[in-house]
Amino acid sequence: ADFRSVARMGLARCLLRRGDRAGSVGQYAAVFEDPDAPPQFRETALRLCVPDDPSTIRAVASKRVYQRVLSLPSLSVQQRAATRLCLAECCLREGKPDEATQQYQQVLGNSGLEPRLAWEIRLKTAHGYLRSKQYQAARTEYEKLAALSDVPPEYRSNALLCIAHTHVREKDYAKAAAAFAEIVDSPGVPPHH
Repeated sequence: ADFRSVARMGLARCLLRRGDRAGSVGQYAAVFEDPDAPPQFRETALRLCVPDDPSTIRAVASKRVYQRVLSLPSLSVQQRAATRLCLAECCLREGKPDEATQQYQQVLGNSGLEPRLAWEIRLKTAHGYLRSKQYQAARTEYEKLAALSDVPPEYRSNALLCIAHTHVREKDYAKAAAAFAEIVDSPGVPPHH
């Protein structure tokens, strides 16, 4: 196991130097997940799985890895947010939108998020509620997003379409029709929407 762990750590470092962060994290995660790997390798590999930039998140490691990363006391606010976004992505892959939504809410509670990232996370939060059939909660999140004065038209129109969609899911076609009509008559909706 020591040779395999050393080889994975070396491969991860090479992948990172070649610009393949996802491949690198995949190798580090494999070392962490290997119960036969030496404990010091596992801890080092875990620390190297910490995502840095919340705006470029792609979950590569397992949910267990990201849960363990969150327990590290030395994480910056940005690293903690990025890790929660990776964890949320893992939850969605496992078909657990409620758990994903909790992670998104935690990230939204952080101040200092770039506006575009905050809009994306609010949209994902609402989508999580929609997936778990919590239609009123989804509508509330979509409405919050649509009401922001600085949100771009493509986010606003997407949120408005999703509000209408929640009414369709509830089979309240009168409210859905009114919501769709509001979008049709709304200025500023991008032509591709």
